[in-house]
Amino acid sequence: MAKLTLKTKEQLHFLFLEINEQLAIAEAYFIRPSPLLASRIKSRAGYLENLRNRTRRSLLAQLKQQQSAAQHFQLQATDSLVSLLHYFSQLCRESVLERHNVALSSDVSMPDKECSKLLKRLNSMISELEKALLNADSRLALSLDKERKKIHLKLNKTLERFIVSLREKHPALFSTESIFAFYAIRQMLNLTGDMVAAVLSANLGQKTTVARLQSLGKLADNMNAQADNLQLDPLAETRSGSVISGISHKADSKTGQPEYFAVFKEGEKQKVREEKQSVQSWHQIFPGLAPKIIAYKKQGSSASMLIEHLPGITFEHLLTQPHRDREQLCSYALEALLKTLKKIWLETKVNESIGGQYMAQLKDRLNSVYQVHPKFNTQTQMLCNEQQISLNQLIERANEFEKQWQAPFSVYIHGDFNLDNIIYDPVEKKINFIDLHRSQYMDYVQDISVFIISIYRLNILETDERARIMSIAKAFLTKVRRFAKQQNDASFELRLSLGLARSLITSTRFILDPVLSKRMVLRARYLLDCVTNLPNNNVLRYKTPLKELFVE
Repeated sequence: MAKLTLKTKEQLHFLFLEINEQLAIAEAYFIRPSPLLASRIKSRAGYLENLRNRTRRSLLAQLKQQQSAAQHFQLQATDSLVSLLHYFSQLCRESVLERHNVALSSDVSMPDKECSKLLKRLNSMISELEKALLNADSRLALSLDKERKKIHLKLNKTLERFIVSLREKHPALFSTESIFAFYAIRQMLNLTGDMVAAVLSANLGQKTTVARLQSLGKLADNMNAQADNLQLDPLAETRSGSVISGISHKADSKTGQPEYFAVFKEGEKQKVREEKQSVQSWHQIFPGLAPKIIAYKKQGSSASMLIEHLPGITFEHLLTQPHRDREQLCSYALEALLKTLKKIWLETKVNESIGGQYMAQLKDRLNSVYQVHPKFNTQTQMLCNEQQISLNQLIERANEFEKQWQAPFSVYIHGDFNLDNIIYDPVEKKINFIDLHRSQYMDYVQDISVFIISIYRLNILETDERARIMSIAKAFLTKVRRFAKQQNDASFELRLSLGLARSLITSTRFILDPVLSKRMVLRARYLLDCVTNLPNNNVLRYKTPLKELFVE
């Protein structure tokens, strides 16, 4: 983990010691309840508050120093652990004070003995948790989580027996207050799970959970590897909640940049399963384009995969980062992409018309857009002193228009054709696709429109650079227009404008910048106005005004 200063280690140690002391007092109280012990534990709240503040100040001082991304996250995870420990101590004090406030008749026995045993085991766990943090011992942290689960089962059984007994023997005395102490201890136990996750995150330098690390261990077994010998580096956190990490051997990471041999992806079971099925479909339909799946595991409501790490760079990195001979490299990459797409479209082409349903997709996401930008949800608006219909009305009008124009054929598409999901290998001069869980047979215009808008969204503001990326979008569109003409796709331009409008508007739900998001919605409105106001005798002569989209 990140090297903690001596001052930070000392403050952490004092914090753990104080929690140990409070747990010892709570344990003693439940063995022999007394007002003195209740008063004693209550009086220690201020001291622990001071310890938390001192430890956080020390961590903040380290965070202000220049750190690597992993070290920065490790310090943040340690800071999260400090906050969890503070809350844990509050619950410890509450367990005593709630028990002290319970006034039951002498023949009603609280499960004080069981509570004292639970607190003793929690005290031991807290001591071990400190060792797991300071020694970066993830195995110890995982063993503590196993212990937590065992204690949890016992606690629930004891609580259940107590509630049943109290209700049967003394229904008049039963009250929620009588079990508050027990619930506080159960919350403490639940909190240790979060603390174990914080320790694991601090040790690994990225957000992780017990389930995620266990999944990695099981997948490592499938490769005849030891999880302890693997180095994880965060690569991405998707909007769907999945976490993606690069995996390398620890020995390799000492040579400089880690050489990843696999990618670990963990998330909601359905989404991971969908990606697995899509990858397998791509291997059957177009071998060599998608990464290989090394291993796959399900665990409860989540699942994880080890995927082959593909060499090369993403199109996003290619367009935004300076490279030697960048213009030539971009040209080669675009040529490889267009060649790959044409081959995919021709080999997977099914001569059955299909609707892109771009406006239906847009309507499904519109509430999410309005949540972020409520100002877009207006009845009417003024533009150049002309009253405009509402966005909802315009989308409904475009939806009716779209029903008349289906794609004459379907192809197998990526489904989320953003720049960061396309990888170009400059050595082999080949294209690979990643993040394939939305792949399906569909109108190829969907991938085209998503690709163009992902270029538009790039955070490039300089005029010359903006013109450069616009030229790439135009070159791409010129080639796909040629393909559409060769396939006698007469409504291509109409569907392209609808697809671009859909992507422009839906993208704003991830953009807080009011200026950029407004520009995107205005461009979408412009496109929808263009296609829905076409004269009947001029519909198929329409051409999407790409140049106007990139004018800032």
